[in-house]
Amino acid sequence: EVIRVSARDAVAAARATALTTGFMPGASGGAVAWGVDKLVAKNPGAEIVAVFHDDGRAYLDTVYNDEWVERNIG
Repeated sequence: EVIRVSARDAVAAARATALTTGFMPGASGGAVAWGVDKLVAKNPGAEIVAVFHDDGRAYLDTVYNDEWVERNIG
């Protein structure tokens, strides 16, 4: 199944994941987290495996920068 995720949702999910888990994914990891949330809601009790290929250290100036997000994502 392909789940389309907007940049806004991906960045929001990345930031939410960082706040709730302490793991800081990048925007693509945020898209993974967003998709997992949707799959869990549609399939309660299902076992779901997700892969985050990196962490957000490389994105401190973008995904985790409020000014950049406001200027580029809205």
